[in-house]
Amino acid sequence: MPQLDRTIVFTQFFWLFIVFVILYGLLSHYFLPTFLKSLKARSLIIEQNQIENESIKQLFLSKQSVLNKTLNEGLSSIKFMFFNNFVLLNTGKNPLLDLCKIDTYVFNSIFFTSLYCSSITLNNIFLTPKTYNFICTAN
Repeated sequence: MPQLDRTIVFTQFFWLFIVFVILYGLLSHYFLPTFLKSLKARSLIIEQNQIENESIKQLFLSKQSVLNKTLNEGLSSIKFMFFNNFVLLNTGKNPLLDLCKIDTYVFNSIFFTSLYCSSITLNNIFLTPKTYNFICTAN
């Protein structure tokens, strides 16, 4: 059989060994370190993104708790004002509520709340116009 001739088989093994050694050397000394560097860089990027995500989450939760606290204080003061002014009005001499007076109190509370709103509340309320959403989705 000519495929198993010693002269042909020896040269095939020789060139197979030489090509394998050259390819192994190239892959292990040039391509493998570059590949490992990219894997390590990706893992560091993922880790950094997770840390940043946690910090943003903590900041959001702290702002949300401050906003809830501020809104609860404002709502409790409004509840106290409504209870003292309107319920006591209803039990006084005039059992009917004066709607004009109620409108005046509601307008004044809204006006002064928006006029003297704290910067903490304003920083926690995100306002984006609807045209901004159209611009962002178009790009």
